[in-house]
Amino acid sequence: MKVKEKAVTEKASTIFKLDEMLTDKKKNLEEVDDTAQYYERKLDSTKKELAVVEDDYKIVSDKLEEKSRKAEIAKEVYFMYSGDGSDREHDLFEEVVQLRYENEQKDGEIRSLKQKLNDSYEFMKRFMIGEVTLFEKFMQRVKEKVRGFAGIR
Repeated sequence: MKVKEKAVTEKASTIFKLDEMLTDKKKNLEEVDDTAQYYERKLDSTKKELAVVEDDYKIVSDKLEEKSRKAEIAKEVYFMYSGDGSDREHDLFEEVVQLRYENEQKDGEIRSLKQKLNDSYEFMKRFMIGEVTLFEKFMQRVKEKVRGFAGIR
């Protein structure tokens, strides 16, 4: 009986020690989880800050690109019309630079709009309404509107 009691006591002691170890491990795991959550929050905060910085960089980059292009245009215009001049000539010079820059911007917009129009046409050509493509149906409606507007039937 004493041997069995000793064995039971040893097993109870071992279970108690294992239970303490398990409790310590759980506590350590909770600390690691808390630390991980802290760094996840810090990472999220840093990502948000980075997004703001990236947006600011894009704005500054766009402005720099605009100013650089205007400077190139100014240089071109300067060599075309170089010479000392009056305030009126200076104002005309500035206006030419601004108009050439705006013209380049409009050309880019026109190219973009033409591409979007062509993409839309291609998109409409893929769909059928009865025996007619959506594009053909669209063009028929445009013809009808133009004829109606012009008074042609």
